[in-house]
Amino acid sequence: MRFATLLVLSVFLGWGAGVTLAQETGGIGVALKEDHGRIVITKVIQDSPAAASGELHEGDQILTVASGDGEPVSVSGKRMGDAQRLIKGPQGTTVRLKIIPKGKTESDAREVSLVRADVKGVWGDGKLLAAGADAPDVTFVRLGDDKDTKLSDYRGKPLVLVFWASWCGPCQQEMADLQTVYEKHPQWKEKVTILTASIDEKKEDAVKRLKEKSWDKTTNLLSDIKTLRAFHIDGIPASYVIDANGKVAAADPRDVVDAVNKLLTP
Repeated sequence: MRFATLLVLSVFLGWGAGVTLAQETGGIGVALKEDHGRIVITKVIQDSPAAASGELHEGDQILTVASGDGEPVSVSGKRMGDAQRLIKGPQGTTVRLKIIPKGKTESDAREVSLVRADVKGVWGDGKLLAAGADAPDVTFVRLGDDKDTKLSDYRGKPLVLVFWASWCGPCQQEMADLQTVYEKHPQWKEKVTILTASIDEKKEDAVKRLKEKSWDKTTNLLSDIKTLRAFHIDGIPASYVIDANGKVAAADPRDVVDAVNKLLTP
């Protein structure tokens, strides 16, 4: 089972207060996915430089990224994190993207220039919590009865916490895999809690997908921006393994099963 590959990443991160504007990192307000070596836009965030420009759309492919007057760097074949780092930069600076509009060919490629900004209301900074850190005691909404629940309510057992969204392509297989965990790993029954936290803006979108797919073998929750920032999430699907005492055991581990089994081993 594979939980932790970051294939959809946000590129609109901002850092917290306490530094000068020139030092703050900004972005443009798009979510991306890696598709057979291509970097493709999957979402344009409202109230962002990308949305304001009207020049970037879901399905557009990014070919190159350049900062200011610098030389363009190809992102074809690059890992998602590399593309993300190229797009981010100091707020107020210019980033130039060469894109192929959705449904077009490379002969239709054009350049788009945007000014990086601090896009409010989305994501964290990507500096995931270290093993041994206290897991933030954030509050979620349970999808099903709409009641608030805290992370500490699940203390006493190892936890797998996975962030996902109904619009995130790679998250769909992740969620499907999670439904079979207890069947494939019977030693987890009654000993491990699996929490899935949707980051959908509309609760109804998450609920609809859960019902459509009968994804009811996990404890399904709704997250918010405060939680994403508390856990420093900059892309989904993303996961944490948390021990019975509320300490981070692993942040986005390559092998979630192995990380959990270590906690179950006396």
